[in-house]
Amino acid sequence: MSVADRSADWLAQAVRDLEQARSSQAEQRHEWACFAAQQTAEKAAKALSRRSSMPVRSSTSSVLRWPDRGSVVTALEAWAAREAPRHAGLLRLGYFGSYARGDWGVGSDVDLIAIIEGAADPFERRALDWDLLDLPVPAEIVVYTREEWERLRSEGGRFALTIERETVWLAWPILPPGA
Repeated sequence: MSVADRSADWLAQAVRDLEQARSSQAEQRHEWACFAAQQTAEKAAKALSRRSSMPVRSSTSSVLRWPDRGSVVTALEAWAAREAPRHAGLLRLGYFGSYARGDWGVGSDVDLIAIIEGAADPFERRALDWDLLDLPVPAEIVVYTREEWERLRSEGGRFALTIERETVWLAWPILPPGA
């Protein structure tokens, strides 16, 4: 499988995410619509740029292997240590989804979340400030302000409950886990 082959997969995933975004928007589930729209954009960009550090080809084989969970988590911890200081007002930074649950597989991406004190940029543009290219698997990040996060938590929607249940927090300079 070549990176070009993965590009077709990313584009197909982007189309599915866009369908989910439109459906969520029609149902007025705006946080899901924004999340799915962001995933659409990132996957489409990856498909078009064909840039990725994964999967890895063994030097003695033509077989591609996906990084194991331990390698991904180690890379996430190193990434968080580098990336967190670049973002003034960062309150928490973590990952959720299949890598957090432990049910990842070949082709899994890593879902990241950042909670920041405040932002001038609209929700859909905040992820652009985060450098995800050094991670060993595709990654998406959602960036919420403290106010947005507190509103999501108080509404008790499925997304907020999933984040609270699954997230492995890598950095919490201000808010302790569970806050």
